Amino acid sequence: MKRSISVAFSSNGQILASGGPGSTIKLWDMRARTELKTLSGQFFDVVSSVAFSPDGKTLASAYENGIIRLWDIASGKELNNSLTAAA
Repeated sequence: MKRSISVAFSSNGQILASGGPGSTIKLWDMRARTELKTLSGQFFDVVSSVAFSPDGKTLASAYENGIIRLWDIASGKELNNSLTAAA
């Protein structure tokens, strides 16, 4: 990912999520200042926004094509309940 369009801290401040061009989201360990994992799926659009759930277990990512994807932070896997914006 060359640049970030959206960043968000987990509620405890330990993880930073960043998203932008390339359809990938990076999770960063803020204590160690290292990348934890990359979240990516089978879609091709710009990540325009990322946000953590209040409990910090799920990350929501919004894309310029109107899709919202939900991710399990612990496993890095996409949850099977993505949302599509109404036309």
